[in-house]
Amino acid sequence: MQLTELLKPGKYYHIYNCGINGTNLFHSREDYDRFLKLVEKYILPVCDIYAWVLMKNHFHYLVKIRENRIYKYSNDNGSVMLIVN
Repeated sequence: MQLTELLKPGKYYHIYNCGINGTNLFHSREDYDRFLKLVEKYILPVCDIYAWVLMKNHFHYLVKIRENRIYKYSNDNGSVMLIVN
């Protein structure tokens, strides 16, 4: 069972991920553009981004969680998540 740690408002976090066995996450310009649109939709409402880089097989973001934010979104399956700091 994986434990989940809540991100704390006002704190900085290094968020990163890479492809399994170094496989590419991004194969075309459209992949990068789609990823950036998802970041704009789900990350920017709750974080300030201080630095970022996207490479073919991994990415890094340095973010600070915003304080006093309420954010609500709905997934494709209809589930709703509400984040309140």
